[in-house]
Amino acid sequence: MTGSNTTNFTGSTRYRRPPKRTCKGETEETKNALIEAMHTPWVRFAKTGEPDPENWPKYDGYNSEIRIFDRKTTTKLVRRKELMDVWGELRFYED
Repeated sequence: MTGSNTTNFTGSTRYRRPPKRTCKGETEETKNALIEAMHTPWVRFAKTGEPDPENWPKYDGYNSEIRIFDRKTTTKLVRRKELMDVWGELRFYED
């Protein structure tokens, strides 16, 4: 789903965000597991600078592993081109 452009009363174009996606159809257990999987490392990172030393190695440049938060949270090395392609497809501001 993509957002759309709107024109405000001054005539300038502003990007409108796409609607928020929810975890529709997921069990409370699944939602809570995802919340915990994301929240705990972020709090730990804010306090210590390392999100999860046992499961998410410290960033060490281009070839560092990334954390994928999903029904099953994993840490793996991915080809950066795949990540950059995703960013290339996003349109935050369009003319």
